Amino acid sequence: MKMLLSAACATFALSLALPASAAIIVGDASGPGTSGFTKIANPTGLVSVGNRTSQNNNLNQSRVYGFDEKQNVQLPANLTVNLGGATSLLNNGTINAGSRVASHFLFFDPRFVGIAGGSVTFSHRILGVLRTSGSQTATDALFGASGVTYVPQSARGLELFDVALWTSGNNKTLNYAWTASNPGDHLRVLTAVPEPATWAMMILGFGLIGGALRQAKTRPATRVRFA
Repeated sequence: MKMLLSAACATFALSLALPASAAIIVGDASGPGTSGFTKIANPTGLVSVGNRTSQNNNLNQSRVYGFDEKQNVQLPANLTVNLGGATSLLNNGTINAGSRVASHFLFFDPRFVGIAGGSVTFSHRILGVLRTSGSQTATDALFGASGVTYVPQSARGLELFDVALWTSGNNKTLNYAWTASNPGDHLRVLTAVPEPATWAMMILGFGLIGGALRQAKTRPATRVRFA
């Protein structure tokens, strides 16, 4: 029992120390001038995001791209985000200070005018998006991926009628419809992060229950004799 309890406690402590991360799972894109969706596993080497003349890894710009940015970020202050509700393209909300979030970046930068529509599914629920040039530039230091230089272009972000929507019934999947030309359309997506403490508590609980059952089975039965 002591060994089992020690192992469960060690698992609990380890899980608390592990970084909580979320990820882009799958995406798709289609439309005139669009050739699909690609997740960039390692964005290091993108000299800039959203300017086809200053990328050094020969990306095919007819595709919609996405990559995971910083993970398990604790917000130092309240953050205003776009909630992407179906009733309003500019339905703003707030993620409270102290919340932990994961960040992901999507961009579409065709050589000429392109129309892209599709969806991107994340491992955890979407909390909000940053769709304007100002909101993205202001949060590059907080959420930007290591090795990526984000260019603060005035045309960065999405235009008013570019769509980035999700629903409460399927809040891990973002649906989008964008019309873009150089320097492209860009979206920062903020999602929830895994909660390792929750898993640790479950593991610890199962360990304690298993240990108690094992101890009960091995405990000698009490015998009562009558004279």
